[in-house]
Amino acid sequence: MIDLTNFEYAVLTKLLDGKHRFLALLREQLASCRVSRREFTGAGFYTHLHVDNSLALGDIQLRFGDVVAEINEMPHGAGFVLYIKNGRLSLLEGYGYDDPWPIKITTYTLRYITGEERNWDELKEVLVFATTKEKKNMATIESVTERDDAAMLDELLWTVLWQPFGLPRDMRHLLKREGEEFALLARKNAQLVGGLVAVLSRKGEMEIRHLAVDAHVQGQGIGRSLVAELCRIAENKNCKRIHTIARNTSVAFFRKLGFRISSEKAPSHPIFLKHGITFEIMEK
Repeated sequence: MIDLTNFEYAVLTKLLDGKHRFLALLREQLASCRVSRREFTGAGFYTHLHVDNSLALGDIQLRFGDVVAEINEMPHGAGFVLYIKNGRLSLLEGYGYDDPWPIKITTYTLRYITGEERNWDELKEVLVFATTKEKKNMATIESVTERDDAAMLDELLWTVLWQPFGLPRDMRHLLKREGEEFALLARKNAQLVGGLVAVLSRKGEMEIRHLAVDAHVQGQGIGRSLVAELCRIAENKNCKRIHTIARNTSVAFFRKLGFRISSEKAPSHPIFLKHGITFEIMEK
């Protein structure tokens, strides 16, 4: 368990004052909520809440009294999303909004101010507008069912993960593991922009084998959405463990999603070592 910060506790205390049916369960678990620590830009407002990363809890809109986190670098406003899974807070995630859309999110440290002089109505309008734009730019996640989709996924994985190092096009199949395979696609504006391949072993462990996002849309939450969908599948399959062999360049990404470095020794590869890339086994 990760202890709640004062700000997170204040947010949850205000949130759990509501009458929504999900809040009663959360209210009982406030002391043991699991939070993945994230710094975020702008004022700390609640924009929308999700259960299991997919089901929105209606039109709940909240503010947190005098407890606000703010910086000056994002004058057009910002907000964050609380993700709930199995009745526990699993992710506190920040978004910044600006024009043109989308911007690359920059992280800053939280600090306390009082909210007495804030124009809440104006900021709410900013957040509603930004959230609407966000929904229009969201990627859809789906399972690979067609041969053409499988071929496009192979091409994307090779282009992003292996082509830069001179590795062959059939790397995915050379690295194939035994078990039930799950292949996911991310589409945005009808274009394939991301993909994930995972394998469920006989031991009931899910391994993320490959994860790739097209370079021009990285940093927009697509990789996170792919992993979230796989976690949902793993939960439905009653998996005991989810793990991956992560490049050192991806360790921070997986940490933000609740993965931790395992005590297992990770493999190495001479071609990647030439480029300063090492590996860690990460799990959750």
